[in-house]
Amino acid sequence: MELYVVKVTQELLFEQARLAIANGANSMTHVFNGMTKFHHREPGLVGAAMRYRDVYGEIICDGNHSTYEALNDYFTAKGPDHCIMITDSLMVKGLPVGTKKYYLVVTKSNYIQMEVHT
Repeated sequence: MELYVVKVTQELLFEQARLAIANGANSMTHVFNGMTKFHHREPGLVGAAMRYRDVYGEIICDGNHSTYEALNDYFTAKGPDHCIMITDSLMVKGLPVGTKKYYLVVTKSNYIQMEVHT
């Protein structure tokens, strides 16, 4: 049986991510979303996700969570073997603009927002 250790916090810095990977972490959830950002002086968790090609990275490929340009950069850096395309599909996905369900509303094609009640 294989065990996959998934990182549990989006706020790791690059060095912390490196240590987690050295100690067995081999997958990251929702690359780019909520992660420490890439910067040339501190690559952050995004930098680690792109740097360590043998660590899996789940990434939402809808053009809303990450731009298509960012997705292209990620897939180019990572290579095809360790990228996991996932969805953040919600209960209103695919429904017409204006549809409301619970606290979600479809505001334009393929874009869903939370309705705010004050």
